[in-house]
Amino acid sequence: MVARVALYCWVAVLVLVVLAPLWWMVRLAFSPSADLRSAVIYLVPPGWPPRLWPPVLDPRNFQVALRLGAPGYILNSTLVGVATTGVTVVFGWLAAYSL
Repeated sequence: MVARVALYCWVAVLVLVVLAPLWWMVRLAFSPSADLRSAVIYLVPPGWPPRLWPPVLDPRNFQVALRLGAPGYILNSTLVGVATTGVTVVFGWLAAYSL
C-alpha cells in the first residue's frame, strides 16, 4: 500500500514537471505586455481563484509574433527537425541491418 502511494506521488510530481512549463507558456501567451515586463512574476494571477483568468483573450501578442516573422522560424525549425529525424532513421536502419 505504501509503495502504491509513493508511486502515485512520484507520478504526480512528474505530471507537474511536464505540465508546469505548458501552463507557463499559455499563461504568458495571453498576458498583456505590461505583465510580461513586470518585476514581479506570478505563477497564478493575483486574486486567484475568484477572478477568472484571462478575463479576455488578447491576441495582440500573436499578431506581433506573426508580424515579426514567426511562421518562417517555425517552418525552419520543422524542416531541420524532419531532416534530422530522417537522417537518424536512415543511419539507425543501416546500423541495425549490419547487426
